[in-house]
Amino acid sequence: MKKIDLAVVLIIPLFVFISVFLLGFKINYFQSLLLFFGIPSLYLSLKSKEKIRKVAPFSFLVSIPIAIIFELVAFGDKAWTVPYSILHWRLLGIIPLEDYMWMFLVTYTILIFYEHFCNNSFQKQDYSWSGRNMSFLLLYSFLPLIYLAYLTLIFGQA
Repeated sequence: MKKIDLAVVLIIPLFVFISVFLLGFKINYFQSLLLFFGIPSLYLSLKSKEKIRKVAPFSFLVSIPIAIIFELVAFGDKAWTVPYSILHWRLLGIIPLEDYMWMFLVTYTILIFYEHFCNNSFQKQDYSWSGRNMSFLLLYSFLPLIYLAYLTLIFGQA
């Protein structure tokens, strides 16, 4: 059964990728995120429903602070920019919503892939460090890094 799941997760995004470019569809950044990362992660989530409860919060808590840091550094270095966004609102006037979704979906897809195919000893019970305490620890450990990256961005452009 896992071989079929692996084939679906690998072949459907490849088919979508080829179809989009061969048929000349015009898709935006958000639509491409949903097609290339959303479909495989949704499929694996439906196959491993019991693992969503741990994988999704962890993916969110890890990916969003890292996305903020990388985006601030990339903006300061002029490494990349997203000129068109689905929303006009951007965090700090710099970071579009799609970049957060990209980081979350990539992290979630990798982790749900690992949990579905590789991890045979999934821990179903919660431990004290995997709940609220871990989320506060991660949040407070990333806040100084975000602040430092923002200060570097502000004073680096002067």
